[in-house]
Amino acid sequence: MIINEKKHVNIYIALVESFKFIYENDIVNNKLDEYLRIPQNHVCFNDFIYKNVKINFGGSKIITNFAAQYKEVLKNKEIVFEALITCVGNAENLNGHLEYDAKGLEFSQEEIYLPTINQIASFKLGNSIEFVNGLRKNQ
Repeated sequence: MIINEKKHVNIYIALVESFKFIYENDIVNNKLDEYLRIPQNHVCFNDFIYKNVKINFGGSKIITNFAAQYKEVLKNKEIVFEALITCVGNAENLNGHLEYDAKGLEFSQEEIYLPTINQIASFKLGNSIEFVNGLRKNQ
């Protein structure tokens, strides 16, 4: 029985010493600056890229590109994927898992005539091509 008590005391001392070491150790603090200098990963692939889309921007019609990315959203206790517009205008250097060429067709979404960041990617191009949650409908 005395052997077991010594064993428990040794475990207790080891735990106390390990907590003391973790508390007093500044390895993490010394490395924080180095860690923060690591370059950030930037999104270079999106779920969807829409190219050559005509939009009404301040009364002028221009051709632009935009991107959308799926985001996990909790709805009614279920996870659903919503395609949200993430980039408008500067999507030339981005790649998409699915890319659509609008060929100059005009963007519209219920009285909105330009894509907006964080807007769900459900819209029309021209009068006949419809996208629902990022994907082309009836393709």
